[in-house]
Amino acid sequence: MTDKDYVVKTVDVHKTYPNGIKALNGVSLNVIYGEVLVIIGASGSGKSTFLRTLNRLEEIDSGSIEVLGTDINCKGSKLTKLRAEIGMVFQHFNLFPHLSVMENITIGQIKVKKIDKQTAIETANDLLKKVGIYDKAAAYPEQLSGGQQQRVAIARALAMKPKLMLFDEVTSALDPEMVGEVLDVMEKVAKEGMTMVVVTHEMDFAKKAADRIAFMDKGRITEIATPEEILTNENNSHLRQFLNKIH
Repeated sequence: MTDKDYVVKTVDVHKTYPNGIKALNGVSLNVIYGEVLVIIGASGSGKSTFLRTLNRLEEIDSGSIEVLGTDINCKGSKLTKLRAEIGMVFQHFNLFPHLSVMENITIGQIKVKKIDKQTAIETANDLLKKVGIYDKAAAYPEQLSGGQQQRVAIARALAMKPKLMLFDEVTSALDPEMVGEVLDVMEKVAKEGMTMVVVTHEMDFAKKAADRIAFMDKGRITEIATPEEILTNENNSHLRQFLNKIH
């Protein structure tokens, strides 16, 4: 396999925060096109920090990160262009409260991708059907449930036609009855072949959708394997403790 086959390639990535906490301690992994990689681990293990380094929302101290064949430490317009190819959905929805659902989904297409308004609206309508809230196009975020807002956030990211989707604990702020509706959308996106890196505690989703699961512990990836291999692993005591705790 050549470097061109990798969407993400990280080598020995380190990150220490100013308060002295070492968030990443030599993280190396590759993600290939069409793969769904789920990252699990206890709170504070470095999962979200690592995910945020993949579009340079977090700076690294050392090591290297390539996304879509481009060094993430590139500058200026090259970084802007790269970020336009990476969709990211956060724990908190980050929708524009003063814009309708339709406007939230079309604004990036029009302003960043320079797509004409009618095409952007057609794309938004298709995506609203896909995420099951076609009837909410004219609504504003405050009129939606948390699960609906998160589905809008996913549709907004997909509207940019990214080559990589990053999901950071997207169900952790939701009421339990809303979690399933968001995970269903994510499963659908995964089945359509989108390359995804997902930080989550939702092990049922990981079992169904992941090609591989990576377990992070104290800033390191200590296991990376298929869901079945991870879930039956008896050799890594920290992994076993973590899985026992969340089941």
